[in-house]
Amino acid sequence: MSSRESLNGKMVAVVRVRGSVHVKGDIEDTLMLMNLNHKNHATFIPYNDSTRGMLIKVNDYVTWGEVDAHIVEKVLSTRGKSAGRKALDDAYMKAHSKYATIKDYAAALSSNKASFKDVEGIIPVIRLNPPKKGFDKGGIKKPYSIGGALGYRGAKIAELIERML
Repeated sequence: MSSRESLNGKMVAVVRVRGSVHVKGDIEDTLMLMNLNHKNHATFIPYNDSTRGMLIKVNDYVTWGEVDAHIVEKVLSTRGKSAGRKALDDAYMKAHSKYATIKDYAAALSSNKASFKDVEGIIPVIRLNPPKKGFDKGGIKKPYSIGGALGYRGAKIAELIERML
C-alpha cells in the first residue's frame, strides 16, 4: 500500500475489465460516477482520497495505474472524441480550450493541472478495443498481483492501454 500512497496528486488511468452482470447496485453507481459504463471503457481521474475510495470499491471490476503524458497524448489523439463523436485534433483543441495542441493538453492532464471539463465538448470516456493477445493468463477474475487483470498495476497500465488502442 505504501507505493500507492505516493500517488496522491497524480493522474491515473482506469479501465473497466468486467461487464455489468451480477454487479451490486452501489458498485454499479460508483462505476457510473467514474464514467465507466461498459466493458473496455477507460478514463483518466486524479488520484486523491475520494477517488482512492472509489477505486477500492470497484477494485474487482477495473484495472488502474498511473500514466504519463505520452500515453495520455496517444490515447486522446487516437481514441479521444468530441461532441458528435468526432475525433479530437489540434484544431478542435485550439478552438475549444486554452490549449493549443493535444500534446499540451495531455501534459497538463497527466500532471493533474487540467481536467476533462477544461475542454468544451470533450467526451471523458475513451472507448477501447479488447486487448490484443487478451488479458493476462489469470483472467479477469483474479488480481493483477497474482497474474490476473484486476486492480492496481502501476505503470504497466500503459502497456495494456497500448494493446487496447
